[in-house]
Amino acid sequence: MVSLDEISLTFEDGDIVTLDALKETGLVKGARTQAKILNNGELTKKVVIDGVKVSASAIEKITAAGGEIR
Repeated sequence: MVSLDEISLTFEDGDIVTLDALKETGLVKGARTQAKILNNGELTKKVVIDGVKVSASAIEKITAAGGEIR
């Protein structure tokens, strides 16, 4: 599980957030094959979420910040 706060602190505007990117930054550890972004905190960056599960309420905040879900 990854929070919106963690995404904001780790990624920059325009970054593409994938499972591999989450692993590279240490937000997802081990040999996990999936992750989920939860609506904990605020998202201050315009990011693209690609191939990662996202809670319905987090989708609202991501799109409100100008980001997108693929």
